Amino acid sequence: MRIQDWQVSRRTVLVGIGASALAGCGVAPGSDSSSGASLTAKSGPALATAEADVWTAAAGSQFQTTGYTMQLAGIELLRVVGERPEGLRRQPFIAVFDILSGGFMPGNLVYTIRHTTIPTFDIYLTNHSTSATTMFALFN
Repeated sequence: MRIQDWQVSRRTVLVGIGASALAGCGVAPGSDSSSGASLTAKSGPALATAEADVWTAAAGSQFQTTGYTMQLAGIELLRVVGERPEGLRRQPFIAVFDILSGGFMPGNLVYTIRHTTIPTFDIYLTNHSTSATTMFALFN
């Protein structure tokens, strides 16, 4: 897991939560990473509905979107207080992506992400407050 060298603002989290719900990129009732699917399988786990452990296993993977290549640097688990509503992940987290090529990526947009072995999915990405080469995605 990546060592935390960034700050997540309350605004970023709130925008991410709302956008995740609207974009449908984070909640899938009954999603479970216990299926044993391999990240290297052609029908690997759909990260859009995967739990934190599957995302952790994908750290270091490269993803493409129109004009950009990104690498999943890691995830940061968010604190859970009390019981979580049904249909949400067991553990909320923020995925941290480093932009490898393509220059500055506009934030607060939904991008279609492609990977060679993981199914394509849409993801809402927001910019880091001080790094032009880091993007965040919140998964609740």
